[in-house]
Amino acid sequence: MNQLALMLLYIVALGGAWWFFGRKNRERTKKIQEQMNALKAGDHIVTIGGLHGVVHYIDTDAQTVEIDCEGVYLTFERRAIHHVVPTVGDSGLAVADAE
Repeated sequence: MNQLALMLLYIVALGGAWWFFGRKNRERTKKIQEQMNALKAGDHIVTIGGLHGVVHYIDTDAQTVEIDCEGVYLTFERRAIHHVVPTVGDSGLAVADAE
């Protein structure tokens, strides 16, 4: 009986850990999806390659984004955007502007 109780304890602990980490991952995925849905022209972004730029145009049909990088316009797939750089209104922190 003691071995059965120990096995059940391990199963409950693993199930709890699986649920906890899965929940964190779902929250992170939801936050990223909300950022991508709210993306608009003029947003400062960083691509997965580390390129910083400003969104110039979004093509929702082709799922591409045109980015202005100091006068050079580059086209990326929408999923290549790593994150949107928060502005003053979003977090209360000042963002360094290169312009």
